[in-house]
Amino acid sequence: MGLIWIILAAIVVLVAATAFRALRRPKEDVVAAPPPKAPPPPKAPPPPGGERRWDIAPAGVSAGRYAADTTRNAQIGALAEWLVRRASRDTGIDLTTDPMAVTRIAEAAGKAWPELQAEGRARITLPYIAANRDGPKHVDLTVDSATLVEAARHWRA
Repeated sequence: MGLIWIILAAIVVLVAATAFRALRRPKEDVVAAPPPKAPPPPKAPPPPGGERRWDIAPAGVSAGRYAADTTRNAQIGALAEWLVRRASRDTGIDLTTDPMAVTRIAEAAGKAWPELQAEGRARITLPYIAANRDGPKHVDLTVDSATLVEAARHWRA
């Protein structure tokens, strides 16, 4: 019985010594908490009218506001937006939510531009632009200069 009391006393002494050392530890060993993170930047306001615009750039098309560098880019942007709306109406599928379809249409607008300028009309054919339960959908449109003027009139950069 005396041995148990001795062991118990030794344990109490060890715990007290460890606690005493921990309390006397230099403050340099204490790790400071990291500084708080900066809040995320505010989101850009939506474009006027709640409409979606697309940036036409060599890297592709992304949802957001369109910033026209030149008149040519503005007209191609207007044509691309008109084509997306028209293709969405013709196929019955909202193509504005499909980045691949928007990219293909914007590239087709850029390729049709020289022909439209030279001849006054251009044919845009995009097979398999989208699909639904009824099967694949294709775009086959002829655009003339009057269409371009109409598209540019309704387009707000």
